[in-house]
Amino acid sequence: MATPTRRVPSLASVSHAPVVPKAQPGRESVLTAIRNSSELPTPPAVALQIIQKASEPDCEIRDLEAILGRDPALCAKLLRTVNSCVYGLRQPVSSIPAAIRHLGINPLRSLVLTLSLANLRFSPLSREALENYWRTSVAGALAMRQLAIRARCPRPEDDLVAGLLRDVGLLVLHQLYPAEYQPLLETSPEVLSAFQCMLEEGTLHVNHADAGAELLRTWHLPDDITEPVRHHHDWEWANQLPGAQRQRARLLYFASQIAFLQTAPNRPLLVREVMTLAREQFQMDEPSLRDFLGVLEGQMGEFASILQVNIGDAATFSSVLSRGVEELTRLALSATSSETAAPERTVSLNHRLAPPPPGVTQDVRLSDPPAPANWRSGATPVISRPLKMKPQSKKHAAPGRK
Repeated sequence: MATPTRRVPSLASVSHAPVVPKAQPGRESVLTAIRNSSELPTPPAVALQIIQKASEPDCEIRDLEAILGRDPALCAKLLRTVNSCVYGLRQPVSSIPAAIRHLGINPLRSLVLTLSLANLRFSPLSREALENYWRTSVAGALAMRQLAIRARCPRPEDDLVAGLLRDVGLLVLHQLYPAEYQPLLETSPEVLSAFQCMLEEGTLHVNHADAGAELLRTWHLPDDITEPVRHHHDWEWANQLPGAQRQRARLLYFASQIAFLQTAPNRPLLVREVMTLAREQFQMDEPSLRDFLGVLEGQMGEFASILQVNIGDAATFSSVLSRGVEELTRLALSATSSETAAPERTVSLNHRLAPPPPGVTQDVRLSDPPAPANWRSGATPVISRPLKMKPQSKKHAAPGRK
């Protein structure tokens, strides 16, 4: 499916931070570099064989069992996952054949890929950046699976893997263009959670969702996973995808906003968006949302342990919501008291590159982090701290540069 031209709204200027060096047009050159790169990792051979075999119409359980038998460590992870609180089985599963029968062939394919991801070797990130990446990835993956079950989606394991892979493009862009991408990782999590796609497109003309989807295509994952990943930060275009892809992209959008609560807990507008989406799009009032997030909170540590990734200190969703509601109330009272004093500035709700979901206000009174100034299609974004550009990578020149 061709990626449509994005319409980017203008944002109010609230910062005088230094400007990111202007990128040259080169979206296609970045995507071509992703497709052709020999530097980017691929899943382990066993995982790729499972993906291939599971896609064959005559695949049988014994075929998958024979492939899995070549990787005892993966078998152990698989059994541990199926018996974890993520699945909540009443009776434990004690053998790989029983696990495959319980999961089914396609869910097994997705789960094997999920359990293999932590073994991929990308360029190293700082400890804080890597913890933030895995914390939001784990939270988003678990949120996706629970949302899919709640929405009665037919393949929640596919939704789990889509949730875990949705931001892999961050690792891809950092691997191929470290000098250009590293400064973005050095911005605050609050700014990244609000404007990440804008900053990426202003620097490389590609955002991490687009880059990640392209990598997943090289792994031969189906469009039902790659295209929702490509559009999971763009509600408008997500709603133009066909059937199942549209639903998965919408769930990914919501799961991503939930995951951002882990790294940007002091953004009251993010709390408001999560609560509004929960109520208007997913029929969850505040008590139901708190219950939903409480389940995720209880699963995050065990799932991270199974994946063997470090997620650092996870925030307590309930306390994040409570602080956000208190701050929104304070801001509303403050705005009301000063309404007749002077015109107020407004800032954009977040990074959204299209109109917001129904029920979510686009512009609000001062309460979000500094936004890119005077943003428009093709403009150069501004962020809230100086960008110290590292020497140009010799392996991959930035798109449009020599």
